[in-house]
Amino acid sequence: MNWHVELWQKITGSLTNAFRYSGVKKDIIDLQDKQIAVLREENLVLTRKLEVSESQRATFEAKIIDLEKALENLRPSAERLNTVQDQILQAFYRNRLAIALDSVSSILRIDYEIIANHTEKLKDLGMIRWTGRGAGDWENGLPTYELTDKGKAYLEENKLV
Repeated sequence: MNWHVELWQKITGSLTNAFRYSGVKKDIIDLQDKQIAVLREENLVLTRKLEVSESQRATFEAKIIDLEKALENLRPSAERLNTVQDQILQAFYRNRLAIALDSVSSILRIDYEIIANHTEKLKDLGMIRWTGRGAGDWENGLPTYELTDKGKAYLEENKLV
C-alpha cells in the first residue's frame, strides 16, 4: 500500500504544480495576446501612414514634373530667338569685331534700350559675351561685345548668314 500513497502524492503534487503553472501560463498567454494586438494596431497605423506618404509622394512627383515643364518653357533656348535677337546676332557676325551696343542700335536703327534688353538675353544664352573692353578713345566708352561660337553656330544652323 505504500506505493499507492506515494503514487497519490506524486499525482497530487503534479496536479498542484499544473494548477500553479497554468495560472502563470495563462498570464503569459494573455500578455502575448495583448502584445500581438498592440503590434497589429501599430502595423495598421504604419500602413495608413505609408499609404498617405505614397500618395503625397505621387502628388509631389506630379508637381515636380509640372514645375520642370513650366521651367523649361520659361528657360530661353536658341530655338526661340525672336527677329530682333536674330538681327543683333547678324550685326555682330557681319562686323566680325567687338562692337558696342550703341553701334548695334545705329546699324539696325532700333532704339538703344530695346537692343540692351535683347542683349541681356543673348548674353544669358551664351550667344554673345562682353569683351572686357570699352569702345572709343582710350577704351573709355560703352562696353563692347562679340559673338561667341554658340552664337555663330546658331546663325549657321538656322541659315541666317
